[in-house]
Amino acid sequence: MQINFQSSRKRRIAVSSIIGALMMFAMLITIGSTYFYVIAQDQKSLQSSIAQNQNNFQNVQQQEHLSVYGISQSGELAFYVNNTGIGVSITAYWILDQSSGAVYEYCPSPPTLCSGSSVAVPAANSNLPFNVAAGQSKTFNDSDFAPSIVIPANVQYVIKVITKEGTTAIGTYPSQQLTSASVNSLVAGGFGSLEMAFSSFSWYSYLSGPPATTTLGSNTYDNLCTNAADQEVQCSGGTWQLNINNPYSGSLVPGGYIAPTTTSSTSTTTRTTTTTTTLTSPLTTTLTSTSTEYYTTVSSSVFTNHNGNPTSTSSTTKTTSTSTGTSTLTQTSTLTSTSTPTLTSTSTTTTTSTITQPYQAPIAFSVNITNDDPSLGTIVINSQSNLWVIETCDSGVTEGNCPSGNPFFVFYVMNVNPTTGVISSTTAGSFAEIEIPYGVTKTLYYGAAYDLSLEPYSIIGLTSSISTNPYYYGQFAVFLLFAGTKILSTNSQVYGQNIPFESTTAADNLGWYYETPVSCNPGSSTPFTLNVNDSIFANTAYGITQIVLNASAFSAVTVGTLPTGWHGSAAAGTITWTNSTDAGAITPGRTEAFQWSATAPSPSGTTQYIFPLTITWDGGEVTNLQAAAVCTVT
Repeated sequence: MQINFQSSRKRRIAVSSIIGALMMFAMLITIGSTYFYVIAQDQKSLQSSIAQNQNNFQNVQQQEHLSVYGISQSGELAFYVNNTGIGVSITAYWILDQSSGAVYEYCPSPPTLCSGSSVAVPAANSNLPFNVAAGQSKTFNDSDFAPSIVIPANVQYVIKVITKEGTTAIGTYPSQQLTSASVNSLVAGGFGSLEMAFSSFSWYSYLSGPPATTTLGSNTYDNLCTNAADQEVQCSGGTWQLNINNPYSGSLVPGGYIAPTTTSSTSTTTRTTTTTTTLTSPLTTTLTSTSTEYYTTVSSSVFTNHNGNPTSTSSTTKTTSTSTGTSTLTQTSTLTSTSTPTLTSTSTTTTTSTITQPYQAPIAFSVNITNDDPSLGTIVINSQSNLWVIETCDSGVTEGNCPSGNPFFVFYVMNVNPTTGVISSTTAGSFAEIEIPYGVTKTLYYGAAYDLSLEPYSIIGLTSSISTNPYYYGQFAVFLLFAGTKILSTNSQVYGQNIPFESTTAADNLGWYYETPVSCNPGSSTPFTLNVNDSIFANTAYGITQIVLNASAFSAVTVGTLPTGWHGSAAAGTITWTNSTDAGAITPGRTEAFQWSATAPSPSGTTQYIFPLTITWDGGEVTNLQAAAVCTVT
């Protein structure tokens, strides 16, 4: 019995172990499958959520996507909206001062009133909302604002618009902020912490300079002053001042030229010579005289007629005697002769020579620089920072050392009052270092011929006497070379950076132009006015004699009113205006208006049409300026 009992117990123990193992295995299977099921479901939910977010993001992108750009129209602020998404309705806009944040103008949709420092009398803007169709662009200008905003010098604007759906878009004027994606890309690419706004690259002429007798940095500025009418430069007491309110695009700059000058000089020389001569000598004179005397007898007879009147006369001469005598006289005398002759001679000499005078066109550059340092440091710019302009020698003309060399010009950084244009760093050591904190944009000016820590201020242009070659025309490469310090929270570091950013063209003939209008109605004839100016920086010896405009994208192209001395013709949509007399050429400083008209096409959407044009001078090194006008058909 005991044995059987023990055997049965052992069997029960074995069965219990097996049941326990099965129960444990079932529990593990149940818990594990539930765990993996939950994990799988969570992963599926996460993926679904990510996909949904991506779809939502894409949907948002597909719904509303617009960009805003500030522009200037006739000196007044406007903004341009480019809509790359669905149609939008802009229900409000803000125009703010970028530096101070002050609100110039804020207008919501009616009936709420507009407000801001430029809104003298609050009123509703009846033009709101602004509607921009899908995939189209639209410009909003003074006719849309309340009121219009005249752009003063050196003011930077932020333009903010909000749509009916709540989408916000922000733009600036001038456009100077890079997108975060662009900044990150540039920094990651190793370009450096300082970024420049390409569209801000400009150059300026001078309003005033030193007196003609002033010499600074071993340079005499007589030529700068004597050519004031051609250079927009005056000598007014030594104040260096840029024409800060009239910047020009840095893509086209004035180059100098060598102007031959003929001079004549006449000199007269008078020589007077006085000589006194005394002559004394004995003189013996022997005089022999022989004389012969003749004695003659003359008899005459007169015959008369019966009336007593004489009718003939006869005469007879007869020598009756001759006498001859000889006498000799001898005399000795002393002759003294004294004379004082005076000789006067006059000679006149005329000298004609041709000398060469360099045409001076001193300029200064500016560019907007933003500090996007990834370590959030402050960049301090010192006087060694400069802007290089390097001749590429690709103009097709051998000039000086080209094509064997590449001449360059260096414009050093300087301190300029951004409101008045007065240059404050004019003496050696007077340059004040420029601090650019992180996220801040500042305008840097370049125009000194030397490092201002070492030399006083001197002008420089592409005709600088500093260069061994005094003039160039053609294409230039432009570089920014920064020198200074980067200040971090823990230390300071010497900083340097080089930015190659621009190509510019230098020419001895520069002209400006603008055409109105810039918007056209589809299928309608539009009258245009093309205003062409021969700039004061153009070669004074020549003028504009021909203008060609290609408007073949339009139909019914005709020529309108012409300036005096010009004639025009239109063929295959291309208009050619030609000067028929030299007196009618557009000379430096003059502007002429050319009228023409054409019928715009009827595109399916807003389309911009380009009118290529060429302006031609009758002489000079660079005789053609190629550009384009535009009209947008909405």
